[in-house]
Amino acid sequence: MPPRLRARTTWNLLVFILAICLAAVPRPGQAAPIGQSNCPPPITWREIRNGNFVVIHSAETGDSVLFAQGVELNYLPALETSYQNFGEVFAAELDLPVSIRIYPDLIYFYCLNPGALTVSPATTHTHVAAREIALIRGNIYGNLANWEARAVNALQAELAILFAEKASAGNAPPGLIAGFGGYAEDPAQSFGWRYAESGLGDVPTLDLQTLWESRAAYEDPAAELQATSAAAYLIDRYGWLDFQAFLAALTDTGAYAQALQDVYGVGLAQIEAGWRSYFPLYVSERWQVNVFHNYDLSAIETLLAAGAYADAAGQLEEAVMVIAVFESGSKLGQAQALAAVAQTGREAGALTGQARQALQNAEYQNAIALANEAESLYRQIEDERRLDELAEYRVWAQEVLDLRAEAAALQESRGIFNLIALRRLQVIGQRLGELGDAEGVRQVEASLGVLTQSQRLLIQVTIFVVIFMVLGLTLMLFFFLRKPAAPEGRLS
Repeated sequence: MPPRLRARTTWNLLVFILAICLAAVPRPGQAAPIGQSNCPPPITWREIRNGNFVVIHSAETGDSVLFAQGVELNYLPALETSYQNFGEVFAAELDLPVSIRIYPDLIYFYCLNPGALTVSPATTHTHVAAREIALIRGNIYGNLANWEARAVNALQAELAILFAEKASAGNAPPGLIAGFGGYAEDPAQSFGWRYAESGLGDVPTLDLQTLWESRAAYEDPAAELQATSAAAYLIDRYGWLDFQAFLAALTDTGAYAQALQDVYGVGLAQIEAGWRSYFPLYVSERWQVNVFHNYDLSAIETLLAAGAYADAAGQLEEAVMVIAVFESGSKLGQAQALAAVAQTGREAGALTGQARQALQNAEYQNAIALANEAESLYRQIEDERRLDELAEYRVWAQEVLDLRAEAAALQESRGIFNLIALRRLQVIGQRLGELGDAEGVRQVEASLGVLTQSQRLLIQVTIFVVIFMVLGLTLMLFFFLRKPAAPEGRLS
């Protein structure tokens, strides 16, 4: 048997035996801080340093040492991975090392942390300030089977809370932080028993202000689940990056109502109304959706199906980033494939807009080229909804180019001597005006001006020639009539 596996097995066995022995020993069920005068003797602490964490435990008894070694062996590897993951999505680091302090019981916890949050008498874990995860060893031994099943989730939740505290500079209200911690757990492992313990139906029993501002989420399972659902609503409805921005906004305002308005553009009343509508859906099915454990891409797929590529691309930037950290395999591949479609669709939409703008700017060759490029991209993602629009742009631009070319050819071919050509130019100018080609209309008008002047000159020349010919014929007739008749003519 490998040494680590043997050590793990030995630890579990010893802890089980200790749990049986300790179960019969009365332990205080303190639910609130006690006076310092009632505190037990000071503890001599020992440390086990491992990576970014240090396990701090009392050295008085062998079971406390054994328990600390078990925490290091069984939980720190997963917690180290979680630290790296949360560090990436928060783009931050905690003050290191992060402490995991093992308190013998709640009496010691409250005595050593007089300003700590009040927790339920049976709590097994909580946090202190911004860099300590607290484990209550006596309560853990009291329900060892549950702890073994929930320990990794619990430690990950507390670690996420420390990151949220850091992100908000400690200004986030306690219920908001507790709800985020619940959200950070893997819901596939925790929702079932949490919902059962809460005794809730599908209607919230507390308002959002009470949930966030009170410490009820640390003491009452129903309040904890509701606080978790509120965090789920904000992240599910608005996205992880906006939730992160909300926490960051608390560092400036210190007031969550103002931060909600600044980040989400709505006030507390609107957020609460949305959350209350969301809660029945959350307890029925949306609890399964979680950005850290089961990122939901269905809403993004709906956006893509509707052609909202820019919106989908924005959401997929977040999705790919988070999924790449917390998940892998098919889900990441799916997100990356959707991101490629969204990017192609966004580029095609941008090119379509540029083609339309090119038409308005009378850049007709460019409009045709842009429309062709946009159509090629749309065909890559099998989206034919805007192909007719692009075809219309091409036909429009090509007609203008053809009319301009025809007008230039008429002018160059000296159509000034052809009244039909003159009339055709007038028709071309009218059509270019209908197509919005102001420059083409000006060119045709200039040509018509030249041609009209040439026509006038032609008419004047024609009239002069006719007059000259008439005068010539008249003079010829006049001289012919005045010429004396021949003698032979006179004799007759």
